[in-house]
Amino acid sequence: RILHDAVAFKLHDLPVLLNPSGSLIERWTYVDSSLLATKDGPVATTALQAVFSKLKYHGRERVAGESLRRFDGTLTDEEERQVAEVLAKEKSCNPGLDVVARLLNVHKLKRMSVWVGSHKELRRVELNFVHPLQRGGEFDFATLTLTLSDYGKQVTIDRPAKQLTVEPKVFARLFGSGDVEAVQR
Repeated sequence: RILHDAVAFKLHDLPVLLNPSGSLIERWTYVDSSLLATKDGPVATTALQAVFSKLKYHGRERVAGESLRRFDGTLTDEEERQVAEVLAKEKSCNPGLDVVARLLNVHKLKRMSVWVGSHKELRRVELNFVHPLQRGGEFDFATLTLTLSDYGKQVTIDRPAKQLTVEPKVFARLFGSGDVEAVQR
């Protein structure tokens, strides 16, 4: 659960090497970290609006029972670099946006799709990252999907009882931090 002041997770499985005691399994664990806060929101918004304005209309699709307009496109290498720079944690102070920046720095954004509702509200974003191979070709590396639902409705977020707390630096050690490194295949 992404909360305004923390991230809460409940793992059902974790390799013994990462958590020998099993203390993180089947417990609501909190990391005191604001995943959604952005230091310079207007700069990030401007960069993202420039990217979205380049997308081409693809047609209408039904997503979760709603008729949405789909737009597709991609970025040039220079645009990827610029967007990654704006979204990077050093500028945005946002760990969630930093993941996208790290992916942009190492992999190629093959396709970006955006679905928009009838009142111009953003409903879904999908980013497909590929990794180029040395001998040509590419392989799918990751697809990041963000779905926004219940637009304009009051939302109540269930805040589970805290059973454990993990400091962000411990969480980073367990699940990785820093730059994404390219793997040659």
